[in-house]
Amino acid sequence: MTIQLLKNEFLEKLETSSHFTSSKLSSTTSLQGVCLIGEENKINFYSTDLNYYYHTTLKSENNEKFKIVVEPRKIIEFLSLLTEVKIEVEIKEKAITITQGKIKGQFPL
Repeated sequence: MTIQLLKNEFLEKLETSSHFTSSKLSSTTSLQGVCLIGEENKINFYSTDLNYYYHTTLKSENNEKFKIVVEPRKIIEFLSLLTEVKIEVEIKEKAITITQGKIKGQFPL
């Protein structure tokens, strides 16, 4: 499944969500990551460190449903290096791939 997004909006939502994740090494993946849930025309971002909870949405043209947990720090670092405005996000079974022109980054789920 492929989704077209604006880089700055996606980066902003992911950065804000990452502030509400646990940074302890013994934490489970769910607490260290951000949960992305795709619904009709929007993507929900959920994160928590068990003390605080964060939820926001991002409008998209995607109508497919999905539910994944990503580790945001490496994705944020990758997105901050990209220059153009639009990105293509492809969600596979075990990875998320972000593409902009010839530049491609793949991150595990």
